[in-house]
Amino acid sequence: DASPEYPNLPFDRYLAQPHFHHINTEFPGLQLVHEDPYIFLVHGFASSEECQQLIRRKELAPLSSSSTAPGQQQKRTSTTAFPHEEEVRWLRDRIASLANVEQD
Repeated sequence: DASPEYPNLPFDRYLAQPHFHHINTEFPGLQLVHEDPYIFLVHGFASSEECQQLIRRKELAPLSSSSTAPGQQQKRTSTTAFPHEEEVRWLRDRIASLANVEQD
């Protein structure tokens, strides 16, 4: 369902753009709210239960520094949790469907 607080624009201009890969405009809950740049909302992308599952997973998982190069640990404050593939398969599948890409 479209959010009444944002515009609900048609996908015509987006789909007419030949210069980039298009997401799945048939994805349930997808709403185009801005055209330059293209900004989409996805209503109901994840249920409350699914979100809670991800939050619980993060709370139980060991976290590691998200630094990407030697010496960055002192500069970075973020951390990363790497879930097991089977724990987030549903999320990866949903993202792939929205992004209109094949899963491996």
